[in-house]
Amino acid sequence: MIELRTLGAIDLVGADAARLEALLRRPKRLALLAFLAIERPSGRQRRDTLLALFWPEADVARARGALRQAVHVIRGAIGDDALEAVGADELSLSPAAVRCDAVEFVRAATEGRLEEALRLYRGDLLPGLFIDGAADFDQWLDDARQRLRARALEVAGLLADRALRAGDFDAAVAAARRGVAIVPHDEPANRRLILALDRSGDRAGALAAYDELARRMTEQFDAEPSAESRELAAVVRSRERSDLRMPDVPITGMRREPPSSSQLRHNPRRRATVLVACALLTIFLPGGSSRVNSGKTTPIAAPRVIPQSARDAHERGLRFLEKPDPVSLTRAMHFFEQARDSEPLYADAFSGLGDSYLQLGYWNYLPPGESFPKAIAAAQRAIELDPRSASAYTTLGFARMYYDRDWASAERAFRRAIELDSTYAPGHQRYAYLLTALGRAAEARSEILRATRLAPLSLSAATDAGFVYFYTGALRDARTQLESVVLRNAASPGAHLWLGRLDQLEGHPAAALQEYESTGSLRQWVPTVAGVGYIYGTMGQREQARRALATLHEMAASQYVSPYAVALVYTALGERDSAFAELDSAVTERSNWVVWLARDRRWDPLRADPRFDKLLKRVGL
Repeated sequence: MIELRTLGAIDLVGADAARLEALLRRPKRLALLAFLAIERPSGRQRRDTLLALFWPEADVARARGALRQAVHVIRGAIGDDALEAVGADELSLSPAAVRCDAVEFVRAATEGRLEEALRLYRGDLLPGLFIDGAADFDQWLDDARQRLRARALEVAGLLADRALRAGDFDAAVAAARRGVAIVPHDEPANRRLILALDRSGDRAGALAAYDELARRMTEQFDAEPSAESRELAAVVRSRERSDLRMPDVPITGMRREPPSSSQLRHNPRRRATVLVACALLTIFLPGGSSRVNSGKTTPIAAPRVIPQSARDAHERGLRFLEKPDPVSLTRAMHFFEQARDSEPLYADAFSGLGDSYLQLGYWNYLPPGESFPKAIAAAQRAIELDPRSASAYTTLGFARMYYDRDWASAERAFRRAIELDSTYAPGHQRYAYLLTALGRAAEARSEILRATRLAPLSLSAATDAGFVYFYTGALRDARTQLESVVLRNAASPGAHLWLGRLDQLEGHPAAALQEYESTGSLRQWVPTVAGVGYIYGTMGQREQARRALATLHEMAASQYVSPYAVALVYTALGERDSAFAELDSAVTERSNWVVWLARDRRWDPLRADPRFDKLLKRVGL
């Protein structure tokens, strides 16, 4: 039987690893398999439903052809009998062919096998999976993630409550911690953890758990914890001895009967707890929720709830940010601006806006002086609003590296991003760039490997792995990596670009030109045009090299063209003075590509010239 793992990570496990690996590399087909597996309890799936989910923008004939091909590939990977056609209109995945952890999790939770259910829930559903142009599937995936996350939180709560009733405080703490890990801002889950820690005798741990909740509430919602959470913490703090047990403190907001007067008389500890709680209630409840301030009460700020319109705009922006073309990046920026305007204190909107400007500068669609400072300002604003934003620190580190060329500050930002969220793949991915530029090859390969493991479906991370291997001298690994990207997506422009660079370096100019021709959307990208011109120049075909140079000058009339690119063609033509003049301009105007002067072997003809060392020193290399 094939094991389909979808919770916390994505994997297929079976006898034939090669066939399953091929399916894993095809996000849309993997998504189709996961959808059929997870929706299996609801019965067969109509083909029309699948067409609308996965190929909404294609005409009917093309969509049906794509579905037939996907079904063929899935059957080839997991067995011909696994995917059953029911008539001409329906498909069904055989339960005997594929075991899906998400389905098993729901079944275990429903049947009361709570420990097994919580073991199966290793994290969010299908993390990192993104299907371009499939908005309805994205919505299904978002809904399914929320549904499974809520069910896992419920399971953790039930386990903790059961352990508390049984007096097994260690088990209660473990289950309660798991609940908080699943939904960190859920207050009932946090109160359950505080209570479990206190009852286990860890009063200091209980107070630390409350302090962590308060920190999260402040950073995410600019508000204090609820009155129930503050009351619980106050009761814990009010006692002098840490070995007292907390009886009957509500942790879920549900009503419970108050203790009788006889119960209080015969249980002094309980009486003391209730008296403290009553005293606190006289402060907190009259006139609504309030805060003690120098003996007076002032209203507590309501939690900041991000408007749904802002969240929707942010999600749309993230989708366009995946595409490195100027139209998509500009649209991403537009949606992030919408999110910011809808909620001016929404940190994620500023983080996304910063990344939009960063990408527009990185891809040379905007001049560096126009893009990178705006990226830095937006990232810094995001960090002011949310000091624990790993994405904002990652954007800041990339901009510090490429524009400021402040290597120490860039590294601090990247390391802070990874410290805040070690599972955030772009943090490792972009940190690998910095380490590569600085010549720290082993560290760079380690970081990009982490990125690809955290985001196994990301073509960007996979392509960047080839880039890192290329610039750190692992040419065989670079070719293997880049060819694997092309196998996953034959039209991947970045992979073809770097395969062209690899062919050129290894002395195969014709193959390199063919790879450049296969870059599709990047064929007219400035670095591609310069790369083609460089190859023609080194082949002695000066007329074609001059044409590339003329193309760059024509492009400069309507868009930003980095002098770094122009200098490459002059270098291949043997015109050193012109090349150095362009490189001087590139360093002066802070073109982001100059950070690769020390790694880019195409500058080898200039390295013996003293002017080249001066350029490296100006860049900080």
